[in-house]
Amino acid sequence: MVQVFRYAGFGKETTFGTPVTPTFYIAPQSITMGPPKNAETVVPSGMGRMPRKKKPGYYVPSGGITYQPDVVSLGYLLNWTISGGYQFTSGSPNTHEIYATNNNEPTFFTLVTGKDVIEQQFNSTVINSFKLSVSDSLTSCGIDMSAQMDVPNPIKTEDDIASTLVSGSVFGFQDSTCTFNDADKSAYMKSFDISITNNINAATGRTIGSRFPRRWKSNGLDISWNATVVYEDTDMFELYWGSQDGADVNGSSMVNFKPKFTIGDDYVEFNLPNNGLTSVDTPSSGSDEIVQTISGIAYLENDVALADASTVDTSILVTVKNTNGTMA
Repeated sequence: MVQVFRYAGFGKETTFGTPVTPTFYIAPQSITMGPPKNAETVVPSGMGRMPRKKKPGYYVPSGGITYQPDVVSLGYLLNWTISGGYQFTSGSPNTHEIYATNNNEPTFFTLVTGKDVIEQQFNSTVINSFKLSVSDSLTSCGIDMSAQMDVPNPIKTEDDIASTLVSGSVFGFQDSTCTFNDADKSAYMKSFDISITNNINAATGRTIGSRFPRRWKSNGLDISWNATVVYEDTDMFELYWGSQDGADVNGSSMVNFKPKFTIGDDYVEFNLPNNGLTSVDTPSSGSDEIVQTISGIAYLENDVALADASTVDTSILVTVKNTNGTMA
């Protein structure tokens, strides 16, 4: 009899195409990671109306996972998504600092997904996009990935993964705060999301002599965000205009955006120090409450300070505080 049992496990690889044993597991909400569609090419023929032959083509498994994040797994996934600089400082709790650089070689890892009757293993997987959202309930995290290849394994049992299943508390809306333009806006912000996209083109891994990718390369790093806020003043319009008197010839004001999730002594803090606003929407409907939606994108900022007082040039710095050891 089929039992409902779904999981996802992750382990950082050191050699492309060489899978490793997962070091941690999560309980996903949904899994779409799977084999590619239309992975074979029909051979053209003029000998009739119907196809006669096919040829295997480029094979790149892809898809996503959504789940409710915790302070440990979220740190790993952010580090692998950003794939830039990483600094670990031992303490109580430990400090992990993750920041973007111009490195275009994404971190690759072995992913395993269990779905009731089979485990699929995805070798040399990379995260192309990451999205974290919070509104009126649990925080949600979604990642979209590509892999070098997939192979079947026997489904694991709960006992098999119990020792490495992440068991920390998941984040909810009440665990989040947000600083915007150097002011705590937690009492006015109703929701927000952050998206990170590496723009990995699967074609970068294709070479002659192999049906499967041989490497991955990231293209431009895009970081964007949205937030809904209580509408009580003209502050957001003025930031978008760049002045109190309407659209300024110099464009919009640059702002910082710093969401944070905290449970006890542990936290995950995003520091997007230099952002341009892309929209300020203020729709109304009858006499319902007006809620503004603001959107922005992250730009490079020079001399962003780390915990040891050194500085880096980056568009994002994520600080994770937990009892977990190094994520390098």
